[in-house]
Amino acid sequence: MPLRSYQELIGWKKSMALVSGIYRCTQSFPKEEIYGLTSQLRRAAVSIPSNIAEGQGRLSRGEFKQFLGHAKGSVFEVETQLLIAKDLGYLSDEVTQTLLGNVKEVRRILSHREKRGPGAHRSWSSALRSASFRMPGRYAPLPRPQRRACRNSASRCQNRILSQH
Repeated sequence: MPLRSYQELIGWKKSMALVSGIYRCTQSFPKEEIYGLTSQLRRAAVSIPSNIAEGQGRLSRGEFKQFLGHAKGSVFEVETQLLIAKDLGYLSDEVTQTLLGNVKEVRRILSHREKRGPGAHRSWSSALRSASFRMPGRYAPLPRPQRRACRNSASRCQNRILSQH
């Protein structure tokens, strides 16, 4: 069954859970950090699912991959900021390791899709990896000869894809 919404993407769901964890842990940061590390960490975390959702709404696979790249950059930003917060004593080792584990999982999903593209459907060893970033059904891959003919004009390609369904 093809995905119809970014909300069905496993990567989006995992990154939303990461955002919730970041917001909960930053509530205990010192008040003087409200416009510093707290704000920066929260904005970087929110950027991850936001970029995944925006990429899912784009019309081409290239744009989708570009937004996954932006999301991956935000993942590295969150990871660095969590390490800074730990070094400053704002986070315990246990909380830091839990959040870094979540960050690593989201990064693995994004890295896999970046290498393989949003239409690649070979499963990994778990359900987490098998259906994380599929394009909606109307973007199903075309047979090879038609795909080559479509590469020159995105609008002609989209019209062919939409007319086949």
